[in-house]
Amino acid sequence: MKKKILFFLLVSGLSFSQQKNLKITDLPPKSEDFTFPKVSYPEKPLIENKINTFLQVNQLEYIPGSKISPSQLVSTGKTSYFNYVYFYGWEKLETPKNILSIAINGEASGAYPEGFDIWKNFDLRTGNLINAKDLFQPNSIKTVENLIQKTIKKKVNDFLTELKSEKNSSEKVLE
Repeated sequence: MKKKILFFLLVSGLSFSQQKNLKITDLPPKSEDFTFPKVSYPEKPLIENKINTFLQVNQLEYIPGSKISPSQLVSTGKTSYFNYVYFYGWEKLETPKNILSIAINGEASGAYPEGFDIWKNFDLRTGNLINAKDLFQPNSIKTVENLIQKTIKKKVNDFLTELKSEKNSSEKVLE
């Protein structure tokens, strides 16, 4: 019995320390317009590489190890978006032990600047991106999408009702 408890404590300690060894820092070159996450996971370098490669290719259109700076394409508008993209910050979100969630915020500039927030979730056992399809059964995804659509529609309708109810509406509000 004592051996089983000792074994359990050892395994628990190792699994709970799993995320303690995972660190996220800023991908160089950090600047006022470029603060992008870089994952460091010394115990699992293949998973670290997989997550960093995904994030950099997906968001920066940068291939890690290229001779150019990671921020060069997005900061000069030379990505497939043809816009300047600024990354202002990131945050590691609190999650269960085998999940890594990162929130990234920024702004894309075209004719008008538009802010954005991106959330990416990874399985720390494999390094794979976690999608909605990984979390829900196929028939449940449509239900979740419908709930989100209803919530958005309600928020928009409530906002429009509030605008219409203002007594001294300006021309801009009326538009």
